[in-house]
Amino acid sequence: MGKRSGPGADEFSRSAGKRFSEGRRDDVNVKQVYERVMLVATVNQRQFFDRLNDVLVELGGLYGEVPKLLYKPEEDGSYPDGQWVKNLDEELEILPLYHAALADGVLFLSGAGEVYQTEFMRKAKEAYLKYWNVDAKGRRVKYGKRQCECSD
Repeated sequence: MGKRSGPGADEFSRSAGKRFSEGRRDDVNVKQVYERVMLVATVNQRQFFDRLNDVLVELGGLYGEVPKLLYKPEEDGSYPDGQWVKNLDEELEILPLYHAALADGVLFLSGAGEVYQTEFMRKAKEAYLKYWNVDAKGRRVKYGKRQCECSD
């Protein structure tokens, strides 16, 4: 699990990571997540698929209770139960704000460092809360209890 080196590697990594984490693109595919991971650690494709699938299962376990806050809707309006990645050209079925968390989750499972675990959890929670806030339309959660402030 070596770190990439060379002139400009850190600058490229930071700029690519910033673009990736800002969620500018809705159509992120698995190959783009793989390239993001390869900027930091060397992982072969089989290991990448195994670890990405583990991260997707973890996200489903954490936030899958309300599928519309994790997955993109299918054509018929339903939501998938999960995603199992087998190909670099597949499009991710999770919502765009979770994409940055995927790379951090794979990097943590690849042994790149504990900081990636906390970043994965932070980014995933941030994405979930953003989608929940948009869906809640004025309701608030305080101290783990749901309190409804209805303005209708």
